[in-house]
Amino acid sequence: MRRTGQTLGAIVATSGLISCGVISGIAELPTLDHPAIGLVFAGAVVVFLVSAVLGAIWAGVVLVRQLVLRWPRRRSLRQAAARLGWEWYPRARHLPPDLDAAVQQTRPGPADHKRRPKYSEVLRGTFAGTQAIAYHFERGVNYELEVQQLVALELPGRLPDLLIIDRAEDPYGVSAGQQFESARFNHLWRVQTMDPRYGSAFTHPQLMHLLNSLDLSVTEIRVRGAWLVSHAPTAFTPQLLQLHLDALARVAAEIPAWVWQDFGSAFSTGTGHPADRTR
Repeated sequence: MRRTGQTLGAIVATSGLISCGVISGIAELPTLDHPAIGLVFAGAVVVFLVSAVLGAIWAGVVLVRQLVLRWPRRRSLRQAAARLGWEWYPRARHLPPDLDAAVQQTRPGPADHKRRPKYSEVLRGTFAGTQAIAYHFERGVNYELEVQQLVALELPGRLPDLLIIDRAEDPYGVSAGQQFESARFNHLWRVQTMDPRYGSAFTHPQLMHLLNSLDLSVTEIRVRGAWLVSHAPTAFTPQLLQLHLDALARVAAEIPAWVWQDFGSAFSTGTGHPADRTR
């Protein structure tokens, strides 16, 4: 769904921009009497109008889908928070400063992204002996709307940023910059980091086996400073919250001591429990 939305959005936006540019360029010409110029102008107008209509339709589909999913999701998460004794914030206007800082640190994209993000349905509690958060994230407008559901588990120290993403979720044309010992892992996942040595140390054989065994809803895991972050389906449920927290705890427990020693800060021990990814 996410890749489809990105592709359709890019096609519609590109077509609209190109046709708008053609229309503007032709409008600057002293005359439109030449048949070829008139044909190109008419074609550009048609493409622009079709792009605008398709963009509006896709934006409507995205917004309706979000509304349909939102209310059942909020009700079930509010009930789960009360049952677990977790904090629950349906809107992120008045988050405690430390929670707001955690949300800011774990959100997708760079901190200076030009579009202002919107957070909602923020949860905070304790899982596997450490702080955990989850929240709904939106950024952008219309067919360029980016919607994410984030689940994050606090690490015992800070590590450099790292991305492990399911190749099925990768944007088209992105190739893996680093290969690992497991051909199956290379087929299923891509690892991205600034330092290949860190990527190799973090993604050791036991972790590759664990990642290959995770539930198919786990499609993206990031290290963001002192947080381990998972991208969950936007049709979020308390069951998915538990599943993604468990996956993050198991990944965190597999981070070797030498990774902390060579690339991170002070650390403590963790626990974890592994399973079988089939596709």
